Amino acid sequence: MSQTVSILDRYSLRRLLQAALLAATLGALCLSAVSVHEVRQGKALANELAGDVRMARAAGTLDMMHDALRSDSLAALLAGPQASTEEAAALRKDAENNGRTLAEQLELLRREGGDSLGSAAQAAMEKANAYRSAAAALGEAALSDTERARALRPEFERAFDELEAELEALSGTIEEVANQRADSVAAFFAQVLVAIGLATLVCLLGLCALWAVGQRQLRALTEGLRVAHAVSQGDLSSQ
Repeated sequence: MSQTVSILDRYSLRRLLQAALLAATLGALCLSAVSVHEVRQGKALANELAGDVRMARAAGTLDMMHDALRSDSLAALLAGPQASTEEAAALRKDAENNGRTLAEQLELLRREGGDSLGSAAQAAMEKANAYRSAAAALGEAALSDTERARALRPEFERAFDELEAELEALSGTIEEVANQRADSVAAFFAQVLVAIGLATLVCLLGLCALWAVGQRQLRALTEGLRVAHAVSQGDLSSQ
């Protein structure tokens, strides 16, 4: 009887260990696959969101530089040819710095936005170059020739308005891109929840399989003990 019980114990334990190992392996593999995939996707989304923040900041700076360059040109008009050498140099320097910052922020937007901004960034860059040229021409004329400056004023105002329209269109495109990113983030978290649910389901199925194998082996062990006990009592008819 003890030998029969020992054999059944070893058999039952081996099957239980195999089932437990299978369940643990499947669960670990599922969780590892989910973790690796979601971490990679999460990093990509984090980089995209960081890019959106940089684009929004650049768009705000663009709007300020757009107005600042106009203020520099109007200040040069007010100063006129009577401006001192120092004042004229300061006006030129401010206009140059603001124009360069305007171009740099547009380049940053084009680089960060890539294909998502597309033609909007390119059109804004073209209008910005025209606006910078008009501002530079007006500033120089204002400090040397008032009549010529007045003649250049309409062209400058037109360039200002055209760039303003392009920047508004660019801001709209940036907002659309940001909304798409927000939708991507929501979809990402939904994927995470689904993946975690599936991995949990696999683990539960493994545990259910472990329980089923255990019950089966327990019944076999119980039956073996019953037969062994009956035989020990002299009942050789037990099956």
